[in-house]
Amino acid sequence: MPRPIPWRRPDHTSPLIWLVAIVCAILAVASIVAGVVIFAIYMIYQPKTRLRPIGLLGVEIAVTVAAENDNAKADASFSDARFALEFRGVEVAELRAGAVDVPKNSSYPWIMW
Repeated sequence: MPRPIPWRRPDHTSPLIWLVAIVCAILAVASIVAGVVIFAIYMIYQPKTRLRPIGLLGVEIAVTVAAENDNAKADASFSDARFALEFRGVEVAELRAGAVDVPKNSSYPWIMW
């Protein structure tokens, strides 16, 4: 009689192995479906969250100030104008502008970069 080979597997698979394989397959499919559903909900609603940067954030801002002169008899001039730009109570920039003359009874758009 031939000797059985010790590392040879049996000819049939145990029902316990089948049960574990089915449970793993169900979990894999469920996690894929859940991921697709969560991604679809995120894409539909697209929440507007404020990002908190780590480090410096570069921003370009153009500010337009309308200098108005309601006086019909005299010209107006503005010199050494300074504007503080604040974010949540913290001054982050200071805008300085040169001298500007505003004609009688008109306005002047003052664009600062």
